[in-house]
Amino acid sequence: GVTGLAEFRTITDACECLILANNYPIPHQSSNWPFFFKLTFSATPITDEDAQLGEEM
Repeated sequence: GVTGLAEFRTITDACECLILANNYPIPHQSSNWPFFFKLTFSATPITDEDAQLGEEM
């Protein structure tokens, strides 16, 4: 699977994103079953090193 971190300006923004997008089904052409987009909170903030890795992708 694919993992990553997203950082939001406010807790309200993070909660809104989690409410709207968590468990969102994403169709996959190679399967009869969709992929489900999963979100969770993390106590670990994004570091400068993490941000640099994201820019290289």
